[in-house]
Amino acid sequence: MLSDNRNRNPAAAFSHLAGSGVFHLYTNAQGTEATVALYKPAGGRLVSGGEYNNAGQTENYFRFYSSGPLKGVTLSFVHVGGTRGGEADGQYMGRFPGEPNRIGNIGGLGGEGFGYNHTHVKVYFKGKLTEPRKIFCKEFGF
Repeated sequence: MLSDNRNRNPAAAFSHLAGSGVFHLYTNAQGTEATVALYKPAGGRLVSGGEYNNAGQTENYFRFYSSGPLKGVTLSFVHVGGTRGGEADGQYMGRFPGEPNRIGNIGGLGGEGFGYNHTHVKVYFKGKLTEPRKIFCKEFGF
């Protein structure tokens, strides 16, 4: 059962998510605490990151520019766990031996809590927030 704190209004959910260039990744269907890895995109280069204050709550983000198959796409991961995101503009992300592309875990600062362990992924194309389906689901007519 999904927690009550998620928005069930489809129109509001669309504007909060894909309509605003964002999608959510949850740890599992229940959003419970679990260690689920996050990875930077192929050819991804860290361009910024760190911790910030969002209405009194500390949150973090890491932004990657893709020079691989998604050239021109920038992905910004918000609420990344297993990191020290506030140091040196995010240069000290979690270190995971044997997993050089792993950046952390789902459900970091601001994205944790019972039934709500999640990470936002903001999708930019050529610097503008873009509906994720237009990048990742073209073969389905988006």
